[in-house]
Amino acid sequence: MLRGRQNTGYKNEECKTLWEKTTSDPIALFNLILAFSTVGLWIATISLYRSGKQQFELARQEFIASHRPKIKIHAVEIRRRTVDEQVFIGASILAFNIGESVAKNVEVRGTIFMGPNFALDVQRPIVIAFPRS
Repeated sequence: MLRGRQNTGYKNEECKTLWEKTTSDPIALFNLILAFSTVGLWIATISLYRSGKQQFELARQEFIASHRPKIKIHAVEIRRRTVDEQVFIGASILAFNIGESVAKNVEVRGTIFMGPNFALDVQRPIVIAFPRS
């Protein structure tokens, strides 16, 4: 390891490689280990941040799914009336919210269709009839 003294006239310490300088000096060795540890901590911090974001999004989706309003249709009644040779069809729906959250902006849509020789029976039996008061 005396390359520097023999050929160039430089001191032996000046001709050492970075690895030789680092391994021979305890403070330099500590700084090298600290640098590698810091890079490892950066990588771990970035991966923990990404995992935290994914966990938060999953928890949010689970909360929305389990605490949403749940509308249960209790009874449906369809009526047909004829007034002055015009046929009117109406529907009445009774529904309850059995979920944990308040149902907002509830909207019911349907299509009423009718024709001669209509072959499909769309009537549904009433599950529970409430007495009229």
